[in-house]
Amino acid sequence: MKSALLPGVMAVAVLLTGCSQSGDFSRFFVGEVTKYGGHAKAGAVIARLDAHWTLKRDRNGFTIIVYGQPYDAVDALMQQAFGATNVLVWSEPDGQPFHLYGPVDIGVVVQCVGRADGVQIICLKGPGVP
Repeated sequence: MKSALLPGVMAVAVLLTGCSQSGDFSRFFVGEVTKYGGHAKAGAVIARLDAHWTLKRDRNGFTIIVYGQPYDAVDALMQQAFGATNVLVWSEPDGQPFHLYGPVDIGVVVQCVGRADGVQIICLKGPGVP
């Protein structure tokens, strides 16, 4: 009986905590943005970024925490994929850097925030995306 419950308990744990992955974060990230109605800039050449990350999705978007790469490396990926952003705030309460990309430019809203334990990325689907 206990062994029959284990797969169900494990599935619930994954849904609550998100999934963890490693590899080429650049390719993965641009693919996720596309699923929610976003797009990279035309002709973008995006370098490989090896990292470890956790992902939580819902119907409106996703949250990723990137580990093993500094904010500057993740920010460089964002600029390669989406171009320069007009919004840069260095006044997060904890002093961490922050970038925001809007739907007019890339089709989704992407927020990238440096944190002490990694880089947090929040993506909300674009307007009109079911």
